[in-house]
Amino acid sequence: MIPFMEYDSANERAGFLPAGPKMLFVLLEDFSHCLKWIQKAREKGELYIGDLTHKENDSCFTVLFFNPREKPDTVFVYPVTRRLAGNLKRSAGLDGQVLYADQPEFLKLFAGFDDLLEVLKSFQWLLAFFTDSRVAGIDPESPHTWLGIDLFRSIGNVMFQINPERYLRNLHCLPTKRTVGTPFWALMEFSGACNTGKTYSVGGNLLLFRSREAAQQWKEQCQIRETGIRTYEATGIDLYYWEFLKKYLLHMDAEVYILGNEESGNASVAEIDGILRENS
Repeated sequence: MIPFMEYDSANERAGFLPAGPKMLFVLLEDFSHCLKWIQKAREKGELYIGDLTHKENDSCFTVLFFNPREKPDTVFVYPVTRRLAGNLKRSAGLDGQVLYADQPEFLKLFAGFDDLLEVLKSFQWLLAFFTDSRVAGIDPESPHTWLGIDLFRSIGNVMFQINPERYLRNLHCLPTKRTVGTPFWALMEFSGACNTGKTYSVGGNLLLFRSREAAQQWKEQCQIRETGIRTYEATGIDLYYWEFLKKYLLHMDAEVYILGNEESGNASVAEIDGILRENS
């Protein structure tokens, strides 16, 4: 954990370390500074936002986490009262984008660990750091105590529901509803705001579209006879997610079809890789 003043924003690493740690936590301490940083970070790209509590928790204290989508090894941390956290979310326009500790997607903010046990240890350390709590000093009347109990119960329930192998990294790279295709789009399944990781395909072969409109048009045509496609949405495919997806395509020896204009047809993984790199 380092204070923000010791973070080298230009090079995106700890300023005093020649090689940063595997997972870096950067402490944000001021409301107005945190708000300005969020606004600048979102101008650069997508930002994952997490709340250490859940919506029904009545604790007066929480910790907010911010993780740039293409920088899984760095998490910005803001310990704050629940009331100020609510003000920050509204001021930054984060409504509907916050992931809570009782949601499986919350864990993707800590994909730099790629190990669920290490994530749990980090929460234990963070709570001790922010609340100065120790096992021998648990106070049943303290809201900090119940924050810890609720957190570990929520995280524990989530951990038992998932496959731990590369789970966090895979979850972290999934496109969101805000991801912009560079230049390709696909139809991916969403459950509410959460991308399930399922991509619409035909015969096991991936369909890519040259625009959001082309993907949406395909969906509208297909849902007349295929109701299951209604949970799929036009989703941008960027280079970050493509690095994961192409490994799967090569392993499965799957073909890729590009749709959307007169140049529609099949394309090799290498061809698509080149186009994405050229446009990123």
